[in-house]
Amino acid sequence: MTPRDKIHALLKKLFQFDNAELDFGIYRIMNHKRAVIERFIESDLIKGLDEEFKRGAHAQEADLARQLADATAKILENFGDDALDAEGNLLKSNGLPICF
Repeated sequence: MTPRDKIHALLKKLFQFDNAELDFGIYRIMNHKRAVIERFIESDLIKGLDEEFKRGAHAQEADLARQLADATAKILENFGDDALDAEGNLLKSNGLPICF
């Protein structure tokens, strides 16, 4: 069972979809709004979650790229232009400690 299936099952249990045969009080209201709730569970909620997860991943990726650029700048500032190779790998520092 995927996480998506688990959340669907949990929400259907929470909204008591298994009590569709009951037709009084809150059950009557839930039965009346069942299609709206089901659409929310099946598509709207998942789309919203996917968008938020992507937004968070992009923000984290941008932050990591900024940190890498800052570290590269410090290395070049402290050890000169020949401290990194063409691919950005650190060359030997001749035993000097690298502190950030």
